[in-house]
Amino acid sequence: MQNLSQDEMAGERQRAGVLFGRGMAAVITVSFGFIWMGWGFSALPTFRPYEWAVLYAGTVVLLVFAIRGVRRGRKQLKALGADRRAYWAKRGRKFGIITALEVVGCGIVVALAVGFHRMDLIAVGISAVVGAHFLPLAGLFDFPVYYVTGVTIILCDLVSLSRFHGDAITAMSGIVTGAILWLTGIYALALSRRLTPGAPVPA
Repeated sequence: MQNLSQDEMAGERQRAGVLFGRGMAAVITVSFGFIWMGWGFSALPTFRPYEWAVLYAGTVVLLVFAIRGVRRGRKQLKALGADRRAYWAKRGRKFGIITALEVVGCGIVVALAVGFHRMDLIAVGISAVVGAHFLPLAGLFDFPVYYVTGVTIILCDLVSLSRFHGDAITAMSGIVTGAILWLTGIYALALSRRLTPGAPVPA
């Protein structure tokens, strides 16, 4: 590292920051993907214990790889003399605003569902808010796949609303949203594996 030029050092720090960010993205999407799929599966008439075991096992395996990605990013940042807090310093305030708007949106969805006595629409409504919140995150974290994640979630919610009723809406929106989040996490992990020193930063 001592022989790198300033430009090369900046590039390595960027790669380490992106590696840390992709790992964090995987941890978050895998964790919330588990929650969403659990919500969806709970709305099904039958979901056997061994199927729950598969869901738990898949979550644990993905989280192990995601946490390893975060640790790799931290290790590289430390080796380059960079502080991971700098990664959040440029993004923390905007991320906080986006998250706050997401929480408000979810609150509005719940209030409307309760007010109109349509509790079956809570899951799909919150899912749409979650999908929408990924759109600004794509630019904030320089991760264009979040556009695909957000749009796909919203489109699937619209399909669920048009084709299903009652608990089936909750089941479909929960399972599909969770699956999309898991796929996003797996994609982030796949990209992080390509972030070797000197390699271009993938999108």
